[in-house]
Amino acid sequence: MEELEGFWVYLHPKVVELAKPRFDAGFFADSILVCLREANAILKAHVLATNHQELDGAALMTAAFSVNNPIVQLADINTANGRSIQLGYMKIFEGSMIGIRNPKAHENLNPDRTKTIHLLYNASFLFIKLQESGVLPAQ
Repeated sequence: MEELEGFWVYLHPKVVELAKPRFDAGFFADSILVCLREANAILKAHVLATNHQELDGAALMTAAFSVNNPIVQLADINTANGRSIQLGYMKIFEGSMIGIRNPKAHENLNPDRTKTIHLLYNASFLFIKLQESGVLPAQ
């Protein structure tokens, strides 16, 4: 891949791979949607392989990052701080599916370039957390 410039150098490689061609072509909403669909698909496959449950979207995120019985544990849930971290990330993942992926998948939304960049950073952060947890192999 050619050397990246601008904001792309700070994004997770999976976001660059999926979003950059769409973004560069002016398909801003699609560049966000493809990233969130991929994050969902990666987590969906992990949960299916681990618990034999086929879930999607917010329900998937709730099950995967549950504070009481996490499939993907991001912190020590035996401490108050760890439970807060686990719950917070569960909400970030849920919110990304409910508030960003779902509306873009079901309506013809057209965010501008700046808003798209911000939402790509959000998607990038999801991939970083999936990578840190071992769900997504290192790029």
